[in-house]
Amino acid sequence: MTTNTQKGFSLLELLLVLIIISVMANAILPRFTALYARYELRLAKHQLSNLLDDAALTASLQHQPVVIRPQVAQHWNSGQIIWLKGNRVRSYAPLSKHIRIHWQGFDSKAIIKMYPIGDFHQTNGRFVLTHVQTGEQAHITMNSYGRVRSRVD
Repeated sequence: MTTNTQKGFSLLELLLVLIIISVMANAILPRFTALYARYELRLAKHQLSNLLDDAALTASLQHQPVVIRPQVAQHWNSGQIIWLKGNRVRSYAPLSKHIRIHWQGFDSKAIIKMYPIGDFHQTNGRFVLTHVQTGEQAHITMNSYGRVRSRVD
């Protein structure tokens, strides 16, 4: 008497497992996409907040004006925001291509100038950061002394 023992899986069993895995991945993937979008927005908010704080502190400590502007003139969504001390680039914040930035203030110029006493070129205003895919927003508010406050909606 010989016994035939089965070793391995049949093609049907492998296909069934692959179908189950793909259905589960399709159900879970949108949640990970939304989670990553929220991470990108928070990262951009922290980068911009830190850049503004650093520029204000540098202006106060070194008693020289510091200019914050987009890398490409008049376009906050150009990919990088830089700050200048004199004519040299001191720091920059690389931004995700999924984040759109809009400055809302009394003056719509794409330049902010921090002075040693803490005043900056425009009066009170805020940056609105919007994630293109989810529409989620973050706000960075600046007062006339260069103090920064942020929140995520």
